[in-house]
Amino acid sequence: MKTDLEIQKDVLTELMHDPHIHAGHIGVEVSNGVVTLSGHVESYYEKWKAEKATKQVKGVNALAQEIKVILPGSSTRSDSEISYQIQSLINWSNINPDNNIKAKVEAGFITLSGTVESHSQKELVQHLIANLIGITGICSLINVEPKLSIPLVKKDITDSFRRQAIDEANNLDIAIDNNIVTLSGKVHSWSERNSAVNAAWTIPSVKNVVDKIQIVN
Repeated sequence: MKTDLEIQKDVLTELMHDPHIHAGHIGVEVSNGVVTLSGHVESYYEKWKAEKATKQVKGVNALAQEIKVILPGSSTRSDSEISYQIQSLINWSNINPDNNIKAKVEAGFITLSGTVESHSQKELVQHLIANLIGITGICSLINVEPKLSIPLVKKDITDSFRRQAIDEANNLDIAIDNNIVTLSGKVHSWSERNSAVNAAWTIPSVKNVVDKIQIVN
């Protein structure tokens, strides 16, 4: 296990090796594996890069981010300019075809909200915005809601049936509209019907399950 001194040295080395970071402006303290970054930088991107570099170091258990962003005069942008740039970047990336990602900008601090289909998309949004000139911070409140697909729902129901030695999954029809799952078809008992409905409910991002399954002898 690394000592705090070793972790501090490795973090400083990571910071110095990144050409986007002015390591001389950043202080690093370590206590029981918890790293505190302090000092000041001239852009949020530099602060973000310093955080990412620190998290790459083995032995870092937690990070306290106390770096301040002090924008030089040439980097100052109005909130409306920043908002326009964010919208342009998101539109260009085509990551938000449903136009449900929103950005609120106050004194250069950006709060993101909305939904995306994967964690990688959420990270991409932040990565695109982090390098904008004039921003002082980002708070991402974007929710990750995987897009439902009929094969995914079918698999979860089939797996649930298999665990209970039920063979009726192929007799069910599945429809999905706006993350609402509609189940129809025929099963032989209430327990089979309940298993199908419960399996659909356990899938992340399902908003509702409409049960149209018939019980037949």
